[in-house]
Amino acid sequence: MPPLINRRRALLFPLLAVLAVILYVRHQATAQYSFAVPSRLSFAHVPLEHETNLPVSVPVSEPSDSEEARHTAEQLLFPGVAQSLSSTSAPEPTVISSSLPPPPPKPTTLPPSVKYRPLSSGRWHQLASPPGSLPALHTLWGSHGHYCLPAFREDLQLLSDSEREELGRERLLRCTSWEWVPSLPGGAKMREWNVRNFIARLVNSERGMLLVGDSLTGQMADVLYSMLLLPIPGSEDNSYPAILPSAHYTTGTHVVIDHMNVTLHPFHPLYAELRAQFPHILEERFQEPIVQYMRHDLLLSYAELEPVFEQVGFTHAPFEYGPFASQFPWRVRLPNNPSRWDGEQDSVLVLNTGAHWSPARWGVPQAAYTEGYRAVVRHLLPELLGTPKLHLVYRGTASPHTNCYEHTAPVFPGLPVDPAHEYDWGWAHFPVLDQVWAEQLDEAAPEGKGSAGGRVDILDVREMSAQRPEDHVLGFDGKGDCLHWYGPTVPGTWAKMVWHIL
Repeated sequence: MPPLINRRRALLFPLLAVLAVILYVRHQATAQYSFAVPSRLSFAHVPLEHETNLPVSVPVSEPSDSEEARHTAEQLLFPGVAQSLSSTSAPEPTVISSSLPPPPPKPTTLPPSVKYRPLSSGRWHQLASPPGSLPALHTLWGSHGHYCLPAFREDLQLLSDSEREELGRERLLRCTSWEWVPSLPGGAKMREWNVRNFIARLVNSERGMLLVGDSLTGQMADVLYSMLLLPIPGSEDNSYPAILPSAHYTTGTHVVIDHMNVTLHPFHPLYAELRAQFPHILEERFQEPIVQYMRHDLLLSYAELEPVFEQVGFTHAPFEYGPFASQFPWRVRLPNNPSRWDGEQDSVLVLNTGAHWSPARWGVPQAAYTEGYRAVVRHLLPELLGTPKLHLVYRGTASPHTNCYEHTAPVFPGLPVDPAHEYDWGWAHFPVLDQVWAEQLDEAAPEGKGSAGGRVDILDVREMSAQRPEDHVLGFDGKGDCLHWYGPTVPGTWAKMVWHIL
């Protein structure tokens, strides 16, 4: 045999011997410590080194009905695994419950109707230092448009104008001496209102904040404008406002604000501060609105409504189709630039419709117009949730009150509407309409995200508004309007709640 082959064999034989020893040791270890897993949460008993080779019988509790169903479902989902386990010839091992700790819970996301529920539950508390004068009130809510009519009294029509004005002022100060305290986890407080931070947040988005809805949304926009008149923290000059408003009205027999824009004052120090803070944002953004209110009582135009109603078989009397229902084309103001600048945040759409859906408006029972309402929601959601860079906040419809003029202070819990005394305005049906939005948004965005990635939230204001029966506009007769709000407290708190959500 050649010497080369002999040398190769001399090297090969020791290597084969070492490999054989390794395989033998691994085989022994595997045989001694192998596990059989007949179900997801049980292990076969395996004798350890200090134990005998005799099996130990350990009683095992029977699984509950739900566990049996779960295991059966698992076998159906993995038929190959079930077949291999049932066909094995190994003896059935004795099992013991696993003592392994459960895996850490996965991060959970809440649907829109649940996420901010604690923000909407709570009660009104009287301020430690209630405003005793209009200037004091202005330090809380700004100086714009705070006016109040007196409540009903038997001699109201006999009072002079100055006496009525004084009674209204007293009522205004009394009703603005309360603040909403939500039941946030751990006793947390609602985010503190900060004019500068709010404006900066809106500037750093394509469209800022869009408020769309009926006259109740208009009241929210009006108070928000007043809140933006508050002094800018740390500003060099607060002698004049940092914002400029522009309001546009409808024409005809029922004149209302059709839309309102709020822009930055170009000569206020805040303008230059924000330009320095966001040097990468184009100059045009600072000249465009940061807040836009657009009135649309029904959210869809008359021309769009009919085919939507036809799809669900909703027919109605044409009562709602009148000149008082504003139809500003708000959807053309949604963000439409697909690209983002560095650090750009989503524009915010605060949306509501509800008060104009009633038997009085449509001339049909509540169940019928509810189907038309649901059809409108379904028609809008694909577009809204599919709009990039848009954070949708649906604000629920605030609670009206029966005979609100009889109340002089907040109540707890909130008062439900008495259907027997609400005539045909459908007030008691407002929660059903809100539930339509909750169901549709939870289904379309179960994790609080739209198809384009924007946040989707619901702001439920029913309970917090139901606790304020004394806070309505009333009328010149001291009764009248128990739907709208007269002062800044309730609709202004909606704005603060949105700020907390952001």
